[in-house]
Amino acid sequence: MRLRSLAGLLAFLLILAGVAIASWRSSLHSVAEYAALDEEAKAIAYTQDIVQAGTQPAAWDTRLFLPAGSLRDAARLLVGSEFSSQVANSDGALPAGAFVARLDSLKVETEASRLRPHLEITVGFRPAGGSTWWSGASVRFAVDAEFLPTVGANDTPAVLKIVPARIAPVTGLHFFDVAAGKLASEVLSHAVIERFAQQLAIPLPPLKIEFKLPVHLAVDQDLVFPFQGGYQLHAKFDGPDIKGSFEAPYPLMTASGVWLLGGAKVTFKTPDPLPVDRAAARSAIDLKRNQLAATLGAFDVAGNDVEVRLPVRPLLDAAKAVSGRQFAIPISTTRANGVIAEGNVLKDDFLGDAGVKVTPQHAEFVSGTLSANFAQPSWSPDKGLTVSVEVQAAVRAAIHYHLSTGKIGGGVGGDTTIEGSTGGTLSSQIAVSRQETQKGTAIILQPELSCVRIAADIYSQAALVNVGWVKVGRIGVRVKRNVGGGRQSPVSLVDSLPRVYGLGAPQPNATGKPEGLRLPMPAVEIRWSPTSVVMENDGLRIQARLSMSGSDTQPGGPPDSDRSALADALREQSKEAPCAPEQELALLVDNAEIGPHNEIVKFLDDSVKAGIRVGQQTVDQINKLREKPIDTIKEAPGNIARETEKAGKWLGDRTGIHIHSPW
Repeated sequence: MRLRSLAGLLAFLLILAGVAIASWRSSLHSVAEYAALDEEAKAIAYTQDIVQAGTQPAAWDTRLFLPAGSLRDAARLLVGSEFSSQVANSDGALPAGAFVARLDSLKVETEASRLRPHLEITVGFRPAGGSTWWSGASVRFAVDAEFLPTVGANDTPAVLKIVPARIAPVTGLHFFDVAAGKLASEVLSHAVIERFAQQLAIPLPPLKIEFKLPVHLAVDQDLVFPFQGGYQLHAKFDGPDIKGSFEAPYPLMTASGVWLLGGAKVTFKTPDPLPVDRAAARSAIDLKRNQLAATLGAFDVAGNDVEVRLPVRPLLDAAKAVSGRQFAIPISTTRANGVIAEGNVLKDDFLGDAGVKVTPQHAEFVSGTLSANFAQPSWSPDKGLTVSVEVQAAVRAAIHYHLSTGKIGGGVGGDTTIEGSTGGTLSSQIAVSRQETQKGTAIILQPELSCVRIAADIYSQAALVNVGWVKVGRIGVRVKRNVGGGRQSPVSLVDSLPRVYGLGAPQPNATGKPEGLRLPMPAVEIRWSPTSVVMENDGLRIQARLSMSGSDTQPGGPPDSDRSALADALREQSKEAPCAPEQELALLVDNAEIGPHNEIVKFLDDSVKAGIRVGQQTVDQINKLREKPIDTIKEAPGNIARETEKAGKWLGDRTGIHIHSPW
């Protein structure tokens, strides 16, 4: 009888325990199905505000699309992360120690109109000293979460935070495993999963590209005179840089990937408050998400390539720093020596050669100013950016001249300053292309300066010589040369050099208790591999591949040495626009040009044959002198004077050198 009563009591107690445990498990599951409804509502409101600013990708002139595969690559880098959260025995309800959580799995799955992270996290408790009856237990939790995009600030990239929406234990919790149940209850009540997940942020490769096109000129060029010697030409100009940036700061999640958008103004509004009742709040969120899904279809993209769209507007806006302005560039010379120009204006066996030689007075014989006036730039998909520059040059040269007067008088000379000006239009085109080098691949802006031939007549301001039988008017030099061309340094927009960004996003702990996050790798290395670039009517479209890998280096951009090596390789590989100076210098006597081959002499010889026979008439008079000395002496002065005056008039009309009879 006593045994029967004892058995009945034991059965009753077992039934009572079963009911209690079942009730506790029901309560536990109710707690485990926690939903961060407020954070999910923030994510939906954030996306709605962005879509309202631009309902399709074309509304955002600066944009970057990252396919879902890129996010999955980044998510895999977080697997194996551990999080510890210490607790103190303040009220005796929980022993001193730390919860230790480990991320076992992180998958990014495509759902209707969005990508969602799904996590598996195992949690245990590590007491500070000794042990507690449940400290040996561990529980694995399945976490359905939401991505909460956050806009980057300064040099911090935009990130996707992970916000748990539903948490449920999946292993380690058995019907009679009271220790596991106790651990799960404590994990949920201390929000360990939520705090861990929010630190598992995924950085997004930022689309912030800064460009700088230097408007600089530095010329130190060795040039030669066509006759003898040469000089160094110097010109230096440090103008304002054409600089600006492309930026897309706003992340937008879709079912196919994530966009980074820029170029439209976004106004973020405070989300509407959710109903207090959890079920009603869930329904309100689901309704908003369905409405949002209908607007996100325009942002879906097929394929696995990264696509970047850059507008031309920042380039044109930046060019306003120089357009419509005039800049003065000083010109000078050093180390000048030799003969600038030389020419004979008359060759005669009897009178001798009459000619002019021009030499520099000193080594710094040239000074002047080059004025550059930049026009408003334009853009076309076949040429890229075009900038025209009106150039005006004003030059002064300190020269020494020597006029040889043949066998009469020996010659005269002196110092003078010759002045002149010229102008022309240079065109600079900045095209966009993809370049591969041994130091990396890049999408570049490649300036190219046109080659223009200019001519300048540099004259003295007054007649120089009126001595004896020769009078010389203004003297000068005609300079012809090419300007422009050369090899211009390209500017990189997108390159394959690695950038390193920190993984995770440590959050402040409101409880003030120490927390720690240990990642398999503290950072992620991101490399672009540009595959193509197309110039469009109002911008550029770039396609690339993206690779992500773990890194233990400090976050930051490429080392300066790598940047310099790539810049040098790109410059070395850039084409040089041919524009050899091909300088020509010719002597000017008033309006006649006497070139290096004395072209005017041939013209004079032809004219002599036509009737101006200065030399021949003189020889004839000398022959007469031997045959009829007395008659010849009477006639000679008149004959020679007559023929000489004819030659002098013809020569003076054409060259400015006036030859008068010495008789």
